[in-house]
Amino acid sequence: MVTNPAMSKTRRRLAFAGLTLLLVVALLEVVLRLVMAVGPFTLHYLDYKTEQWHIDDNPHWGVWHTPEVTTTHVKSCVEATYTTNAFGMRDQAREKVKSGARVAVLGDSFVEGYLVDDTETFTRVLQDDVLKGQAEVLNFGTSGFFGTTQQWLVYEHLARDFSPDVVIVAFLNENDLFDCSWGYWQERPPRRRPYLVASDADPSGYTLFYPAVEAHAERPGRWLENQLMRYSYLARLANEVSLRIKYAGLPPKALEVYAEPPGELVADAWRVIEE
Repeated sequence: MVTNPAMSKTRRRLAFAGLTLLLVVALLEVVLRLVMAVGPFTLHYLDYKTEQWHIDDNPHWGVWHTPEVTTTHVKSCVEATYTTNAFGMRDQAREKVKSGARVAVLGDSFVEGYLVDDTETFTRVLQDDVLKGQAEVLNFGTSGFFGTTQQWLVYEHLARDFSPDVVIVAFLNENDLFDCSWGYWQERPPRRRPYLVASDADPSGYTLFYPAVEAHAERPGRWLENQLMRYSYLARLANEVSLRIKYAGLPPKALEVYAEPPGELVADAWRVIEE
């Protein structure tokens, strides 16, 4: 077999360049770990989950939780354990038909219990510490751009089946407005969420609208991203820098919510919520 000297030389150069790059990355990783160990430097945007948590495949309201899974949510400031039941609720095991008083709580990440352990969610504290177990408090909250329209559909297609005596709707006067607004989300990467939009046939009425977005359980590369965020400080730094660049100079959405007079998107969102 005849060996091409030029090809062999090119391969050696590529191998040398690859090895050099690996050594540089390893050195940067070591330096970054040392800096974080001895200095005040913090990576605020570290964020990963050990198991898949959200899925965008519910046919009625879009985002929900993977049923019967336990995941650890890790951020730079906290680590929390999340568990779901057979219905995908972040809750204890529940039965649809059961005697006794019941409270159904609908809401977003505040109800879901973002960044707190299972026993510290709002619904568990209300059930165990406030009501002393005299009523079941069922958690139908989830994060993931989840607004009042989605909460209504969760009630219609799931929570109602549990025959609650009381229904609590938790509302945040900021992102809950934008999560209900198709006018806001149609200018951004589409999400598989339902929206109430003004009806062409009836100007005073609304129609439930589902954007043409394919359902997906997990975006491609998410597993690799989780592993990098979990073990590489360099990956965490790159993530923080990219997010700081992405959101640099953007005003908080609360300024739009409390503007006088309110902008058209906010005014429309209030009309949707009223509906």
